[in-house]
Amino acid sequence: DILRFMDILEENYDEYLSHLFESSNKVIKRNTNVCYFDCTNFYFEKESEDEDVYDEITGELIKGLLKYGVSKEHRPNPIVQMGLFMDADGIPLSMCINPGSDNESLCAVPAEKKMLKMFENKDIIYCSDAGLGYNDTRLFNDFGGRKFVVTQSIKKLNSILKQAVFNDYDYRFSQDGKPASLETMKTFDRTLKE
Repeated sequence: DILRFMDILEENYDEYLSHLFESSNKVIKRNTNVCYFDCTNFYFEKESEDEDVYDEITGELIKGLLKYGVSKEHRPNPIVQMGLFMDADGIPLSMCINPGSDNESLCAVPAEKKMLKMFENKDIIYCSDAGLGYNDTRLFNDFGGRKFVVTQSIKKLNSILKQAVFNDYDYRFSQDGKPASLETMKTFDRTLKE
């Protein structure tokens, strides 16, 4: 029964995630103001990767899921990549599964688009580590009127930017361009309405 259900789940995956979100929101209020995204990969005890196959009817290339890629465990086995969005309370919202040879950046924007359909007209703040702060992800959130926070290694910054991180260095609010100091940012209360 479980295996037969998997085909049905695949065909209705987005609708199923929306249903889970709406149903869980009735039980516990979901905090989607801040959404966290990260990718990981899974390796399999298999010596060879999955082959790509052409669909005989549509002529479409169906890429195999198990592919050689950069493994976090540095194993020489084929891997599968998974990206996951979580709400501010750590409850999963949306996910994507990609072949292990795909770049992580290909996962974030499509998964976020699916997630945004679930809560229409809601502002979110996209948060990720530096590895997922790709330009296309930043552009998608910036031009979409959303906000984003992406970490960056201080060690990799040039000396001028390193100084700016720890000193007041012309910080400004992105919304209105008003000056902001480090002290203001330390005491900022996001729950207050202007």
